[in-house]
Formats: sequence, structure tokens, C-alpha cells
Amino acid sequence: PMKHYHSFDAIAHATRLHQAGLNDELRVYVNKLLDTGIDDIKPWLSQLLLRSVDYDEDSLPASVYKRSEGWLAYFQGQYVEAHTHFQNSINTLDWQHYAYDAALGIVKVYTRSGHWQAAQQWALYYLSVARALRDDFGLTKGYGALAEIYLRGNQPQAALACFQLSNQLMPLGQGQLDKQYNFIASALMRNGEGMRAETLLRNSIKMSTDKLGINPEDLSAKISYLHSSSRLSYLYLEREQDLQLPETAK
Repeated sequence: PMKHYHSFDAIAHATRLHQAGLNDELRVYVNKLLDTGIDDIKPWLSQLLLRSVDYDEDSLPASVYKRSEGWLAYFQGQYVEAHTHFQNSINTLDWQHYAYDAALGIVKVYTRSGHWQAAQQWALYYLSVARALRDDFGLTKGYGALAEIYLRGNQPQAALACFQLSNQLMPLGQGQLDKQYNFIASALMRNGEGMRAETLLRNSIKMSTDKLGINPEDLSAKISYLHSSSRLSYLYLEREQDLQLPETAK
């Protein structure tokens, strides 16, 4: 039902804001949700807001604090600073219990800076920890990160395999299927499978358009829509064909 879809999408978007350290935007988003009467996840939203209050180094375990600072720097494009925070988190004794996604942060930083081999090694290590913890969402993120490394490193077949595995492991209700389709489509295009890529990109456009119909301020949906439409435009440019998008997406 649409109500359940709205709740799942709200959880996914609120979680992304929280992970990015965008606490002011999170509070605005949660207040807007509560005004619409979304009562089924109200307790969860309240708990998320409590975890998003301003914190300092003394209020959190060292691994969690440094990990949080790392992701904040990463999303702000400060990759050297992010690497320092992630590495400091990993240097603590309890990091695998409380902040093991600091390793994923290291993967992302190395990927952005073009250090493919180091990124791959850290991605494989992160995946080993995720398996030990039986964290399905962690495995999803890990295989997605590994796929991105392979794609940037001109290994499109390996990238496609990892993207597909990431999609299969994605827990239900995460609200990220449109993004997964974009990633798989990018790998398909690099493998010369344009028709399959187009099908996924058009499905992704439909999903992100539906999300924006529910919440026009959904930043993740806007980014996904731009990603899928730009990939589709490139595909049609390569074919020297005119691109037709749905009226509602123009």
C-alpha cells in the first residue's frame, strides 16, 4: 500500500540525512513528516532525532565520535580530513563493535582519490566484518562500493556482478531500488548491453518521479532522477536518437 511505501521511503531518507550529519535538515524533514500524520513510524523518528542532537567528544565512544566526524567531512568533500577521522576511529579498540563502517569510509575516500588497489583491499576487509556481524545492509553497501571500484578501474564485468549481488542482498524497505538500478545500468552500459540498461534506467526514473510526487524536497530522489536521466541521455546520444521522457518527468 502507498502508506507503507511512504513510511519505508521516509525511513530511508531520514537515515541518509542522519548518516550525513545533516541534523538541521533532518529536524525540518521529521517535523514535516509528523505534520502529515505519519504515526506508524513516529517513535522511530523521535529516537532518530534524539541520536542527532549535538554531540561532543566526551558524549560518545571514541570510535563512534571519530567515525561520525569522518562521514561528515566525507559528505562535505573534505577527503583528507575524512581519512584522518576514519583512521582514528579504526585505531580504537572497540571500533568493530560500534563503528565498523569507518572501514567503508576508508574505501570511499580511496575510491574518490583514485587509489584503486587500496580501496579494493579495504572493501574486501569491510565485507569480511559485515559477514561476521551478519549485517545484510552492510554487505549491500560493501558490494556496491566494490562494484564502483571495479567500474572506475575499467573492469565492467566484475562491476556488474558486484552491483547485481548488492541489489540481491538489499533488505526490503530501504527505499534505494532506484539507485541500485542506476548502478547496475551503468555497468550494463559499459558491458555493451544498452537495451537492458535502458529498461532499468526508465524504471529508476519512474521510481524517483513517484518519490518526488510524495515529497518534492526528497534530495535523494532528485539525485537519483538526475543520474538516471543523464545516463539515459548518454545512451541515446550514443545511438544518435532523440530521447523521449514521460510528461511528468520533464
